[in-house]
Amino acid sequence: MYDYFRGSLIEAHSGHWIVDVQGLGYKIFVPNRYSVPVYESEVKLFTAFVIRENSQALYGFYTRPERELFELLIGLTGVGPKTGIGIISYFSVQELNRAIYENNIAALTTIPGIGKKTAERLIVELKDKLLAFSNIEVASMPSKDFSQYGLDALHALINLGYNQQSSQLAVKKALEDLSENAELPQIITAALKNVRSKKS
Repeated sequence: MYDYFRGSLIEAHSGHWIVDVQGLGYKIFVPNRYSVPVYESEVKLFTAFVIRENSQALYGFYTRPERELFELLIGLTGVGPKTGIGIISYFSVQELNRAIYENNIAALTTIPGIGKKTAERLIVELKDKLLAFSNIEVASMPSKDFSQYGLDALHALINLGYNQQSSQLAVKKALEDLSENAELPQIITAALKNVRSKKS
């Protein structure tokens, strides 16, 4: 419904800001990790309008990928807006990707309200979805070197912050070392071991 709001920051409270847009004050929930701008300075927030049975609320983010991640999270079973924005308060998009792809349950359980079972469920439900969610363009490569799983693994590594050249080499080596029947998680795990010291 709303793509973004641009206006003056009037008030800042724990978890939400009041933004004046042409004389209208909007209460927008934001991740707690955001530092508070100077009052009456201009802010731009990409928004998600969430309607529940007993409430309507706006959630705002500095970037579109953060908003898209929030919308992805609240579409999962048992994850509401409070939990969704709580996750983004503790992890950037890349940090969450890393925790998911590396099966880092310990990292996920540092988020208030996320226990071991919830963390395990997040990992299972998010792995494939995060591949589709990523907005990073991957250059075309010879099909003889990269299967579809190989391309997906490459996409995952770049989304974790590794540069494309190092990621290509790491995925290619993983595909050479593994059997032809290797599944995507195996390829990503092997590629991460190859690329770990080549972070851009």
